[in-house]
Amino acid sequence: MKKPALLSLLILLTVVLTAFYPSDNGFNKLWKKAENYQKKGLPKSAIKVVDEIYTVAKKENNNPQVVKVLLFKAGLISSFEEDYLVKSIKTFEQETENAET
Repeated sequence: MKKPALLSLLILLTVVLTAFYPSDNGFNKLWKKAENYQKKGLPKSAIKVVDEIYTVAKKENNNPQVVKVLLFKAGLISSFEEDYLVKSIKTFEQETENAET
């Protein structure tokens, strides 16, 4: 899949997940911060913020936010790592295994 198509899919899924789980808990502020870093071309800084969101979401068992983090992070990693797709798939598989146990 080409990068633009993958990025479009990630954005669409992010919007859908956000619509179905409107609870904020400080997530909106962090997401805006991550998106600003992304717009400025600072994916590694955005990843740090997204990792904060992930930690809180896991602690609160907020699965829609966890999925949103994984998708957003995959898009960020694609901008600087060649084998980002393989790493992203492994991350999704690990998350799925952990969720099932």
